[in-house]
Amino acid sequence: MTSLNPIWSDRYRINWYEADAYNCASLVTICNFLQVSAFRHAHHLGFDYTRKDGFDRLWVLIRILIHMDKYPSWNEEIEVKTWHRGAEGLVAMRDFEILDAQGKRLGAVSSHWFLLDPETRRPVVPEINDTAISSVWPMAVMDEQPGRIFIPHDLPLIRTITAGYTDLDMYMHVNNARYIDWVLNLFPEDMHRNFSISSFLIEFLSEVKYAEEIRLFASISTEESLVKGIRADDGKTIFKAKVGWKKRWVVNKK
Repeated sequence: MTSLNPIWSDRYRINWYEADAYNCASLVTICNFLQVSAFRHAHHLGFDYTRKDGFDRLWVLIRILIHMDKYPSWNEEIEVKTWHRGAEGLVAMRDFEILDAQGKRLGAVSSHWFLLDPETRRPVVPEINDTAISSVWPMAVMDEQPGRIFIPHDLPLIRTITAGYTDLDMYMHVNNARYIDWVLNLFPEDMHRNFSISSFLIEFLSEVKYAEEIRLFASISTEESLVKGIRADDGKTIFKAKVGWKKRWVVNKK
């Protein structure tokens, strides 16, 4: 029997199309790497819930907290380590560590997930068996955990967007990385030029489907920015985000 690895590791190289305007891996690129490694580890542990005709269960990200000390540059190789910390009720917890090629930490990430029934779209309790128990790695990558976000009611409306075809994933709803794109595009270019994101917390509260109109409200500040997305049809809050910034040490003036 093949032994199971409680800590999973993948290496990635930053391609030119994964870098932003300032030659660093974008936050969306980082999040895509995290999701790939999470899926690979779940598959290794037998928790990806795949079957021949689709998925028996769906892992859905509900909350993620990202702290970045430094972003890798184009063509740089990084290592992503991930492990699951077990479950509390319906919430499964997974942490990540992002390292450079020399093993120095670039970032730390903590995330919460629901396991959904694909028919009802309702969460189910994660399966607890010997494999799940033996593969838990209880070490938290950081003291802070991805908690709920309080958003004031008086945020100004910044933009209204409509979910398009390229926003959709294989589950036919907007992929969670697209929400991050929506948030980052709210901030002006000069803010991105002079500051980089040091912390990013987002709560996913409801799925978005094709052609739904989402109103984005935000407070834009280089200390801490708050964002919420509300579906126009029913006024339901779709997501909330909190963004922390730090001054760029080097500004790429291409």
